[in-house]
Amino acid sequence: MCVVRDYKFQDFNKTAKLMNIMSDLVDIEFDEDSWKHMAKFRAFSPQFRTLIAEDDGCVIGMCFADVHRDETGQFHGIIRNVIVDPEFRNKGVASRLITEAVKLFVDLKVHSIRVQVLEQIKEVIHLFEKFDFRCTAIMLEKDVQLIREYKESDYEATKELMQIYSNLLRIQFDEEEWKQTLKLRLRNPQYYILISEKEKEVTGMALIHITKDETGLTIGNLENVIVHPRFRGQGFGKSLLIRGIEMLNVLNVDKIRIFAHLKMKDYVNTFEEVGFKKSAYVMEIKLPTT
Repeated sequence: MCVVRDYKFQDFNKTAKLMNIMSDLVDIEFDEDSWKHMAKFRAFSPQFRTLIAEDDGCVIGMCFADVHRDETGQFHGIIRNVIVDPEFRNKGVASRLITEAVKLFVDLKVHSIRVQVLEQIKEVIHLFEKFDFRCTAIMLEKDVQLIREYKESDYEATKELMQIYSNLLRIQFDEEEWKQTLKLRLRNPQYYILISEKEKEVTGMALIHITKDETGLTIGNLENVIVHPRFRGQGFGKSLLIRGIEMLNVLNVDKIRIFAHLKMKDYVNTFEEVGFKKSAYVMEIKLPTT
């Protein structure tokens, strides 16, 4: 017989398995350490309840039943992460969890009860409709791309990016020169190296340095904005630019400049999308080498 109770610490391994199942359904990587901290936090926070469905001493399902106070001061019950072990699906376990969560919120006299049904499993909407829930809003979200500063472990990845950049410009990459450039930039507070990252893999980089021009203006220079070919078209270049602009705004520069080599003119559209405008053309002449 299925009974519903509150989470206990001995439930951790089984709930970790259930959370892993949920992560697979929505195509995200399950982090057991994060769940360990979350489960402990929820166990000691009275506004967060983790309900467990149990059958003959075995954990077969779970859900979150949280109380949220909105900006108007009203309290709402939030039902999330209704998960049932695949072996026990279509046996009324999810309905039992929802029933108990609703009873809990009725006793707490919340203003309303809300559920969040993820896009990837929107077919379960009909289950909540049986409890008289009606769709009142659509939640939209956007992944936040990690942009951080350079660290020593990034060397090989940034070396590869500089090789790619050099190939685009049809110039020879000099690793020793890049090593010296890194040493200079890491010692000098006027220089920054931004790194974009996805799932702990470096996807791109941008160099920043601050100078004074002949009129006394402080110029923030964005250079070598490069994204690895495997990650192009995913917004990393734009994210690097936006983060660089944010940093330079905080540093109170007067202007931000970026140079777009003609061999990389496809990048100009991206630069213009974040607010850059053409202001000058750079011309050069190659001198004979002796």
